[in-house]
Amino acid sequence: MARRMLKLYIDCLDKYPALTKMLTGVSLVGGGDIIAQKILERKSEIDKKRLLSLSMYGFFIAGGVGHLWYRGLDYVIGSQMSLMTAFKKILIDQGIFAPLEIIFFFGWTHYSKHQPNSLQDKIQADLKDTLLANYKLWIPGQFLNFYLIPEKHRVLYSCVLCVIWYSFISNVSHTDSNERTKLYKVKS
Repeated sequence: MARRMLKLYIDCLDKYPALTKMLTGVSLVGGGDIIAQKILERKSEIDKKRLLSLSMYGFFIAGGVGHLWYRGLDYVIGSQMSLMTAFKKILIDQGIFAPLEIIFFFGWTHYSKHQPNSLQDKIQADLKDTLLANYKLWIPGQFLNFYLIPEKHRVLYSCVLCVIWYSFISNVSHTDSNERTKLYKVKS
């Protein structure tokens, strides 16, 4: 059964690469938000509007932009899977894309829930700690992605990491730093 599912997924990647990656993004970013709501925030009911908003983020950004981003990195840096290529891609990915994506994510969640406080206040309060947590997960994760994973499977691999990442960042973006448990507060 698992083999058939994997074969079906790979066939879909070959026939419909962008759409398949976008649907993967919906599933795994949405799954990350469910984990954030039920486990980290201990909510008794899922906030469906929030889940829909984050699932759409998974569709357009994690899946869609991710598809274009990985293809663009291969185009600019090269597609060979070598140590030097992996390090160059990590430098660009984590030095340019990660900070911008985190700010964009804060903006997406801020405006989707019509928060009364300022987006700038949210960014100032949480960007540094969120970026440090990002580097702890994504630098080693992206090293494996760029060094070992073929381009057509990179969005799937990164979306699996996204379940962990979006559980964390969803919690950060939907709570203020005083509400968060010390377990998930990153020490600088």
